[in-house]
Amino acid sequence: MVEVNRESPLFDKFLPLQIQQVGELFPLLLSESSNRQTTLVFRVLQGSQPTSVIGQNEIVYHFEITDDRDPYFIYYFDVGEQSFPSFKREQSILVDFNVFPHMLIELLELCLCTVNGVVNINNLNGNPGSPCAHGNVSNAHPNFPMTDGELAAGFLAGSDSDSASSTFASSMVHALHHSTYTAKLDVNTGIFSIIESNKFKQITNISLPFRRGDDAAIKLYLSSRLGLTLDIARRQTREIEQLSNKYSLEQELTEKMEKELHMLRLVPHTPNVAVILTYCSLSLTFIT
Repeated sequence: MVEVNRESPLFDKFLPLQIQQVGELFPLLLSESSNRQTTLVFRVLQGSQPTSVIGQNEIVYHFEITDDRDPYFIYYFDVGEQSFPSFKREQSILVDFNVFPHMLIELLELCLCTVNGVVNINNLNGNPGSPCAHGNVSNAHPNFPMTDGELAAGFLAGSDSDSASSTFASSMVHALHHSTYTAKLDVNTGIFSIIESNKFKQITNISLPFRRGDDAAIKLYLSSRLGLTLDIARRQTREIEQLSNKYSLEQELTEKMEKELHMLRLVPHTPNVAVILTYCSLSLTFIT
């Protein structure tokens, strides 16, 4: 059984998803059309699970898609250190196990960036001017500037002219660097994919075989979420108690200083008493 760390998720955001029709399995989620755009929660969590060797655990990355409106809707995918090599070959992935979730998160962020427009890949990677720097899509980039006619002209030019070929190659590079990214979930098969689209073609960057949660998975998910909520509630309760105790001490100190100030005011005014009164007044002002 996989144990995940829900307190420190690697990724936990609402993600726009294109859902493919699944008949009557989820009538509330899907409309009559074959595809529907909706927003679900996508999480990337790190965890561990026992290996075949007694007493040894392996690192596991847990991916899940849930719906806050439906607690019984959950799709999940787990990949561990031992199963990753075969998964890496199947998907033609070039990165190692520890880098994989972070590369996937970058693709998810690109999906968030392209909700309302085209992403300029050159402006990403932490650039303050990035369209995703603050979680918003920049409208500074217009629609793809090369028309279909110009693209076709590049194909027709072929190799008859070095200048035409150079222009076409430059245009194609420009095209491939202005892409949109779409996340899709087939609720029939559980396949989650991220599609990159440009003026030339569509490319499936990643395709993950998610599984629809059965009764055991749903119970485990709900219990873990409940446990996390209770832990947060207990922590906040302790913080409230600490702040309340601190406030009570400050209040007692304030009352004590007010009494001392009142007593000092009853004493005939001398230079020393005046200094003390000024100090007490300033202290009370600072405390309150």
